[in-house]
Amino acid sequence: MSEENENQIEENEELESQDNGVEEIAPETSRRRFFTRRNGVIVLGLIALFAVSLAVLTTVSYRYGVFDNYIKEQFVTKMADIGVVFSADTFRLTISPLKLELKNATFNDKVSGDKLFYINEANLYLSVKDLYAWQLSRDISLDTTEVDGFEAWVKFD
Repeated sequence: MSEENENQIEENEELESQDNGVEEIAPETSRRRFFTRRNGVIVLGLIALFAVSLAVLTTVSYRYGVFDNYIKEQFVTKMADIGVVFSADTFRLTISPLKLELKNATFNDKVSGDKLFYINEANLYLSVKDLYAWQLSRDISLDTTEVDGFEAWVKFD
């Protein structure tokens, strides 16, 4: 039975192919559009993924003190430019409010090595001038200070 069915199927296929006699013409291939809804959704998804990963990376960097170390380097180099060697046990920067915390900070003369002053604990409240200006450097102003345990050494000739 199965052989008869197979023979009938083959005969039907041969008859159909002979009856058509018309060559099949390939349909014209139109150019696919690049800007489709599917591609738009994919691009928006990638942008959202990038934004979320950037926010997570920034938050983790802030929490682990990466920005603190960068600001501390900048602060130490500025102090070295004016002839002061700076060291502190705690150097922490907070964003809201923009505040710099110092604990056990010593300021020494670069040339002689003499102590200039010592701060046990200080909170320096800062503000940034022209934050959105088109420039590479920013002016930071010191608004208020809270200093505990300040000692200064002065030499007289």
